[in-house]
Amino acid sequence: MGEYLEKIKKILFRIIFGRTILTIIFIAVQFFILLIIVKWLREYVAQMASVMAIISILLLIYIVNKEESPEYKITWIVMIFIFPVLGLFLYVFVKTNIGYRKLKRDISSIEESSRNMLGFSNLTTEELSAVSSDWKGLFFYLQNTCGFPAYKDCHITYFPVGESKFLSMLEEIEKAKEFIFMEYFIIEGGTMWNSIMELLQKKANEGVEVRVMYDGMCSIALLPYNYPKILQKMNIKAKMFSPIHPLFSTEQNNRDHRKILVIDGKVAFNALCGRIVVTVT
Repeated sequence: MGEYLEKIKKILFRIIFGRTILTIIFIAVQFFILLIIVKWLREYVAQMASVMAIISILLLIYIVNKEESPEYKITWIVMIFIFPVLGLFLYVFVKTNIGYRKLKRDISSIEESSRNMLGFSNLTTEELSAVSSDWKGLFFYLQNTCGFPAYKDCHITYFPVGESKFLSMLEEIEKAKEFIFMEYFIIEGGTMWNSIMELLQKKANEGVEVRVMYDGMCSIALLPYNYPKILQKMNIKAKMFSPIHPLFSTEQNNRDHRKILVIDGKVAFNALCGRIVVTVT
């Protein structure tokens, strides 16, 4: 009970005296200004009704003819029909998000430049398809639509509980010879992460390339904002994905929910199936 209370105190201290409270204040102020603008516009509804109606109709025509998912279109159509003024401003606000558009372009560029490293082989797909015709459609979907080919000589271990996976992760990290890449949504100091960090620092000192990436939401209460610099002092390359900024923006919703560990390109862990072992031939 004492340790739990001490942990709560540390979290509250970090929130109150760190960047988090300033970020919340700045976002709240921007949201308040937005509400004032909407309220001010409501006073001129009579004068703006015709103009807003025309703009809303043109916007609806644009949305209907745009190449997007039907669910996405219906959401905006309903929003604009029910709240014409607010819906219009929200649509413009979401669609003009410069940060998100830049992030999307950067990710697409990285995916395109690294596509030739995936080891694509038509022969592998044909061999796997011959084993089971039922899986053939899935193989081609992953390859042609998602851009990720199927591979052979892989073995998967499923861990029904996290404790078993954690012990296996420690074993494989200890065996690392070349590199260790980690990408996790949430990282928090405790028994599990401290045990992993001890090994990561040890392997980094041995010359193994260690890279860690985590989501910026951790900086609100779980980790200090300068945590990447703390890791870099341990010879670990670290990056915070999508840091929290004091801006009222839809970019804040772009989060990294992945949970991936890759070791030497031979062993990988993820949150879906546990461990994947690749047999190099």
